Formats: sequence, C-alpha cells, structure tokens
Amino acid sequence: MGLESRVHLTVTASVAAIHRQIKLK
Repeated sequence: MGLESRVHLTVTASVAAIHRQIKLK
C-alpha cells in the first residue's frame, strides 16, 4: 500500500510537471 501510494504520487507529480511545461509553451 505504501509503495503504491508513492508511485501514484510520483505519477501525479510527473503529470503536473508536463502540464506546466505545456502551459509555459
């Protein structure tokens, strides 16, 4: 459960970073 939560958090952070880059461009 802990590991799954960590992976989910990382994926969410990655998606947020990608969205930021797209918005910047």
